[in-house]
Order: sequence, then structure tokens, then C-alpha cells
Amino acid sequence: MRRGGRDAEAGRGVTSKLIHFRNRTLWAAAAAAVVAGAGLWFWQSRRHLSVAELADHLPPTEAVVLHIDVAALRRAGVLDLIAGSRAAEESDYKSFVTQSGFNYREDLDTVVASFHSGQTSLLLGGRFDWKALEAYAARQGGGCENGFCRMPASTPNRHISFFALRPNVMALASGPDAWGAAAMRSPTRTRPAVRVTSKPVWLFVPGAAFKSAGGLPPGTRLFAKALEDAENALVWVGLDGVRLQVQIEATCKTEEGAVILRAQMEKVTDVLRKLILRSGVEANQRDLSGVLTQGTFQRKGRVMIGRWPLERAFLESLAGGS
Repeated sequence: MRRGGRDAEAGRGVTSKLIHFRNRTLWAAAAAAVVAGAGLWFWQSRRHLSVAELADHLPPTEAVVLHIDVAALRRAGVLDLIAGSRAAEESDYKSFVTQSGFNYREDLDTVVASFHSGQTSLLLGGRFDWKALEAYAARQGGGCENGFCRMPASTPNRHISFFALRPNVMALASGPDAWGAAAMRSPTRTRPAVRVTSKPVWLFVPGAAFKSAGGLPPGTRLFAKALEDAENALVWVGLDGVRLQVQIEATCKTEEGAVILRAQMEKVTDVLRKLILRSGVEANQRDLSGVLTQGTFQRKGRVMIGRWPLERAFLESLAGGS
């Protein structure tokens, strides 16, 4: 009996050790999972989102989408030409820079934005002093709660809201919706697809947007009218050899539609040239007349491609150098 008791006691000891070992293993596995999860979260929060991933966070509406690779323009030395001269910057912006510590010329790297029904939604990649930005919102009559900030805009009945989507990404909205930025918290897989390109500046335009192009500058409305039946268009600015050019790739419903669109674009360009000649002046390289009259067009399948050269004189005029 004593031997049986000793065997039973030994068995209980082994069982206790096994349970203890199992518990330690479970705790170690749980700790490892927590550490791995925290590491994954930290890596995800610091990882730079691609342009396509940023676009997925835009509100789920069929809207015009703009991308600007500010860092690339800065490196190329053309940021000032496109953004405007320092002397022309508004006093409100200078005040914002002074009080918030944010200067797009130095701190901003990427912009992905959409425009729909008076609401502007932006995802801004760069370097931000979040405490200074929250303090700025409070000084402007707004406030922040759990990192989400709201403040009145300078225009009546409009609001600005923003929050840190990532430490290096700000989600910001401006428009009639005081909580507009909240729509960008998570990717929206149901939003219409956006065509992207590696060019430093591009604009994706859904076909419906061409039907409401009344606010476009004079001279461009005839081109927008011709594009009304296109499914969508991708407009980008990039280098053609040593100079900049604007290119549009308009996707039509059929190849025949692309043929017709090319003919329409060539006709509009010819009409514009003749109107300028009748006015007794020459096309000016410093304004849109000098850009739009230089357009050339071709077709590839269902896509109509148009190209316009951008001379430095035109960029300088945009910067207020005229």
C-alpha cells in the first residue's frame, strides 16, 4: 500500500508539473501573441500608405480625385512655380503656419483629395505637430476630443475637421459637414475604382463630372463638353523630355466613341485657334490660350489620348510672376 501511495503521490506530482508547464506555455504564447500584435500595429501605423491605399479612405462617392506628389515637386525645384510665390501667400495661411507649426512647403509630402457636392476630403502625408494643431483648432473656436478636431472655416456655414489617420497622415475635410473627416477612418471598398499613375500630379475625373463643368476656366468648357460621354478620364502632368506636359487619357464606352471623341477634340482645338486669330492677337504662352491651342490627339482602342505642352512661362504666370 505504501508503494501504491507513493506511486499515486508521484503521479500527482507529475500531473501538477504538467499543468504548471502547460499554464506557463499558455501564458508565454499569449504574451508572444500580444507582443506580435503590438509589433504589427506599430509597423502598420508607421508604414507609408500607397497612393491607392490612401484613395481607398476617401468617402464612397463618385468624385473627382486629385493626387500631388509634393516631395517629388520639391526635389524637382518646381514646387514654388506650381504652388505660387511666397509673397502671394494669404495672411490667413501665414498665421496658420506661425500658430500651428505646419508649412506645406517643408512638411507636406503627399496629397490625395476628392471633391464632391461642396465637400473637400484630403489625406495629407508628411510631418505634423499634432499638439500644436489641436491647440490651433481650439484658438479658432473649435476643439478636439479623442484626437478628432473640429473648427469653423473662414467661409460661413463651412467647417474643418481633421484627425491623425497615421502619425504621418492627416485626414482633413472642409465643407458643410462638421464631421466630414470621420468618413475617412477606414478604407471604403465599395467606393468607385480610381485609376492611378506614378506621375507626380494627376487628376481622375468620372464621366459624370464633365456634365457639371460650368465652373471651369473659359476655353476649357468646350473640351469638357466633348468629354461628357467618356466613362472617365485620367489627367496627369509629367515630363516630356526636358519640359512639362499635360496628358489626358479618356476611356470611352466603345472604340467608335473614342474615334468620335478624338475628332471632336481636334475640332474644338481648331475652333479655338481661329477664334484667337480673329481677335487679332496671338496665342500667349503665359495663359491657357498658349496651352490649349497646342493640343495633339490620338486613339488607342477605347482610349482617346490628348497632350498639351506646359511652358515655363505658363507656370511662372501661375506663380504670379507676370
